[in-house]
Amino acid sequence: MLAKPSNIVPGLKAAFSARQPFNHFALNLSPQAVQVFENLRIDKAGFYNNFGADGVVHADTVRFVSELGNSHATATLAADVVYDLAQSVYEAMGAETSWLTLRASHPNTNFDIPRWHQDGLFFDFDAPGEQHKVAFALKGATTFFAHVNGNDRREFNLIARRASITDAAERRLAIAKFVKTLRTEMTPVGHGSVFEVGSETRSGVHSEPPIHASRLFMSLLPGTSAQIAQLRQEWKAPLTMFKL
Repeated sequence: MLAKPSNIVPGLKAAFSARQPFNHFALNLSPQAVQVFENLRIDKAGFYNNFGADGVVHADTVRFVSELGNSHATATLAADVVYDLAQSVYEAMGAETSWLTLRASHPNTNFDIPRWHQDGLFFDFDAPGEQHKVAFALKGATTFFAHVNGNDRREFNLIARRASITDAAERRLAIAKFVKTLRTEMTPVGHGSVFEVGSETRSGVHSEPPIHASRLFMSLLPGTSAQIAQLRQEWKAPLTMFKL
């Protein structure tokens, strides 16, 4: 596994333990791994979902990246990184498995107006502890985050729920206009982000970035095997799914 990154576990543990709405950590990808993703072809847009079937993540990623337009050798190196990152997340966060997503995007204007939002709860409301997601842009633009605290968060939530705004595009524009008054940042290049979900007072407010170049994005919702199985059952989702 020549493209395997160095250990991200200490940095992710520290970012996770800080208990902030969002935090960043270094991926520590090797120079070869960085080059693999810089040169990666994205000839198709699509996604891959995996609900706890970790035994097929590597093989499925090879297939997915190959079908994006890359050689088997390049796809294998990319899959090495994806698999290692997933396993490192489980170790750092004490998880058994995850809902893992890879999303390949062509340049588009879908997020020129940011889609600022907070993710809701994915597991049962009585699930112990906080719920978090982890995200990486392996190629292309990184994720946007907003610093939303105190009164600003209350105003954000009011706009997000305002009954007088019935059109989704209008609501998105109103939220984006408000967030322009706040401090925002992007995940630093070469880093991943961990953010809380499911809390209107603490969740990480985030958005996809403007995507004006090819992008490969990876996210994980870590949890127990039972939690991920329950989520898949509730969503009536297949164990794994490709869409290209």
